[in-house]
Amino acid sequence: MNRDIILKFILLISISLSLIACAHIKLSFLSKQPEKEEIVVADEYYKKALEYEKKGDIYNALYYLKLAIDLNPKNKEFSNRYDSLIVSLYSVISGTQEIIKRGKGIMNPVIYKVMRKINKKNVPVQGMPVHFRLINATGSYTHDGITNDIGEAKCFIDKIENYTDNISVEAYVTIPKTEDGMIINKLTKIFTFTNLSVMDSTIRILTESNNFSNIDNILSLIPQIVADFLKQSGFSNVSIIPSFNVSLFSRAIKNDKTAIKNLGRETASDILILLAIDKPITVQQSFDFYLKKIIIQTIIADSESGMVYFKSTTEGKGAGRTEKGAEEKAISNALTSLEDTLKNYVGEVKTKNDFFRVSIEG
Repeated sequence: MNRDIILKFILLISISLSLIACAHIKLSFLSKQPEKEEIVVADEYYKKALEYEKKGDIYNALYYLKLAIDLNPKNKEFSNRYDSLIVSLYSVISGTQEIIKRGKGIMNPVIYKVMRKINKKNVPVQGMPVHFRLINATGSYTHDGITNDIGEAKCFIDKIENYTDNISVEAYVTIPKTEDGMIINKLTKIFTFTNLSVMDSTIRILTESNNFSNIDNILSLIPQIVADFLKQSGFSNVSIIPSFNVSLFSRAIKNDKTAIKNLGRETASDILILLAIDKPITVQQSFDFYLKKIIIQTIIADSESGMVYFKSTTEGKGAGRTEKGAEEKAISNALTSLEDTLKNYVGEVKTKNDFFRVSIEG
């Protein structure tokens, strides 16, 4: 009797366990299958994604594709379309080599560009959110941007603090705007900060004087006087370039960066000093008296970046009983004034030495 009861009890337990297992398997199967309503919604999301892709709005296309995949993960068409869009995207990052002052930012922005390959053509992608991050430094800069109609997002670095010799700007796109959004196309641009000692740079002096034949002997002394002054002030590599591209000079003296860089390459210089001497003007004249005025424009510029460190317009006046004598005195007075201005500038450079050359890697 007891034995029959035990056997029946064991049989009942076995049947119960089997029913529970079958129910669990059925529930598991059902849980893995999307509901009909979810499938319909996923299809709608997919249609929206295709519409956005057709319009060129890749960000929203990826967003709705991701929503469709989340609702119906077994649909390979959704995931394949998502993957193909991701693969078609690529990015480039660029920056500008330049000179900056200590405590300042980088003048030109870091540019992150998102493109898409379509039929072997590179098409800009607009509306992609880009995140920027400063590495090995702190500062004030653009953290987030959106690509414009040419696929570019720009990071403006207004101030850099607490940096080492190498800082990096990292940029990437995060898509889509869901909780488990992925980071794609992470790129880094490395900026190397080097203390720039103007004192040890290769300095070239160029003078344009419009060939004033009656006072050429005085004009020829001006660049030599400037060179001697710089050498006495501690600049170790200073020379005068007698022959150069006058057209480039005319543009460079007006702060044309491209002309400055080209002139720098032509003269193999680190630093350019350009002296443009205007033709003397007669201020006053009588039978035996002349009053002349002359203007000397000066710029000191970095040959590699085209950045102008220093710019001045020096005026000198001179009086004499002859025109030549008045012009010579005007030039002498202008040169004295220029030397005083340069002394102040050189003193500032020697005490502060607050410039950095920013070179780019990556």
